[in-house]
Amino acid sequence: MFLSIISLVVYLVSEMLLIVIGLKAMTTWKFAMRQHPLSVLCHMDMGNSTMRNIRRSFLWLHW
Repeated sequence: MFLSIISLVVYLVSEMLLIVIGLKAMTTWKFAMRQHPLSVLCHMDMGNSTMRNIRRSFLWLHW
């Protein structure tokens, strides 16, 4: 009986921890998306343009 109570408590605590961690991750992700959606897009665009420039200069050097 005692062991089953302990296992039940451990199970409930682990479930609560998972729920809390999941909620924290969701809120932080939503906060990040709300804060900097444009900056994230800009970073992605900058990365693409720099790769394009590197490729272009590489091809130019090969010629």
